[in-house]
Amino acid sequence: DKVMNETRNNLAAVDAASGALTPWDPNATGAVSSLTASGSLVYAGGTFSNLGATPRTLLGALDLTDGPGFGSALPFAPGVENVGREESTDVEPAVIQAVQVSPDGSRLYIGGKFDRINGVERTNFAALLLPGGEVDPNFDAAEPQGAIRSIYLDAPSNTVYVGGDFDSIQIPSGFKGKRADHDSDCGQAKGSSLLPNGRCVWERSKIAALDGGTGVVDKTFMGPKSTGAGLIGNGRKAWTSDDCG
Repeated sequence: DKVMNETRNNLAAVDAASGALTPWDPNATGAVSSLTASGSLVYAGGTFSNLGATPRTLLGALDLTDGPGFGSALPFAPGVENVGREESTDVEPAVIQAVQVSPDGSRLYIGGKFDRINGVERTNFAALLLPGGEVDPNFDAAEPQGAIRSIYLDAPSNTVYVGGDFDSIQIPSGFKGKRADHDSDCGQAKGSSLLPNGRCVWERSKIAALDGGTGVVDKTFMGPKSTGAGLIGNGRKAWTSDDCG
């Protein structure tokens, strides 16, 4: 709660050249897991409930403009929930663990543990339209089977790489024949299987590549296979585009 003997709750900024503490003081009431800057603002994700005196649950945007609003919360407040399925008896609290803004500033990718954004079903990974924060209806990463903890967007290829504690991505049966990761390749392509209930399962161990515009699984990118319970990332970039080939 202190930086250089000055009070700063969970968020602070220092001068990149001198290391001196700046007046920027958003005063987050809860942990902040990830930040991404875009122009005159910065997006924050975590487990906080307020940014300063403004209610912001898990996700918010903060002003970087010099002046009286420096560090204050902006009117960006998507609703993030983890409701759970009807058969679930032990539902984990929702959390945002990774945020990444697109180079053109039109979209914010968010990862963590959740199943609803603004009441729209999205499992652990979603894209929000900026500046308002509406769920992008054209982007649906289906169901990563575990939290997303790190995001890297390779702009030239429009590929988004995600890391976390998942071992597969499941495509619900309702998408069969409607998207490229649930077509006739399912069950035939390496790392895929077709379940009796019609779901397509893509085996992806802790890391996966998705189409940055649609969320469709990249069938050719397998990544290294993890045999343990290890995680990739914790709301920060865990690799570079060179690592991803």
